[in-house]
Amino acid sequence: MSKKPDFEAFAKDVMEAWPQGDIEGFELQEKAIKHGMIVEIEGGYDPEKHDDDFGGAEPGDTWYQVNFKRP
Repeated sequence: MSKKPDFEAFAKDVMEAWPQGDIEGFELQEKAIKHGMIVEIEGGYDPEKHDDDFGGAEPGDTWYQVNFKRP
């Protein structure tokens, strides 16, 4: 794992749009990167290592993974 994710800062950043607006997927991704929630994987997508649930990734494409342990 790289830098420790800042859950509180991420939540505050995401909640700025609420309740009057919303947040687009790209904005959410940028905020997740900014606060260390997800990190880019060196070398990009590798079909031998990564699951592509959407079926559009090609080997070497930019790829992110969560930067914290899931329960």
